[in-house]
Amino acid sequence: MSTEEKHGSNGHNGNGHSTTARPRRRSSLMQAAVALPTVESSLEDFIARANATLVDVDAWESEARAEKERQARESADAEQAKLREVETSLRADAARERGLLERRIETLQQELAEAQARRAELEARVAVLGSQQALSATVDELEAKLAAAENRAPRRRGRGSRPRRRPRSRWPRRASRS
Repeated sequence: MSTEEKHGSNGHNGNGHSTTARPRRRSSLMQAAVALPTVESSLEDFIARANATLVDVDAWESEARAEKERQARESADAEQAKLREVETSLRADAARERGLLERRIETLQQELAEAQARRAELEARVAVLGSQQALSATVDELEAKLAAAENRAPRRRGRGSRPRRRPRSRWPRRASRS
């Protein structure tokens, strides 16, 4: 006889448990664990899904290439924007510089016109002075001739001391009527 049958006839043994083998009640944690797939089955499912999914490596490469092209376009656009900005600032600087230079040219032209007017005035003065010098040279020459003529002429002692001679006429004198 087995030990289970020896203990009591009412189906209970002395400690209050039944003698017939009843399945033990599972805990809720164990019930949840049964509902979950096992590691082996989930690994097999993953491998099966990976094998079933077609991987297009060319698509990855084309996506990477498209991303590189997009980045290159963005950098080129940014570079173009910088160049346009620099060009605009250079044109503004050149226009400002041109304005300054044009004003300077106008100022210099005015100064040149004033200098030419002063030059013409000075040339006129020099011409007048030159003619005055020529006149003074002529006057000096005439004074020298006068002095030479006075030196050659006999000196007179006074005005009435000597009678003045009349120049001889080519015609004979008439006799006087007295």
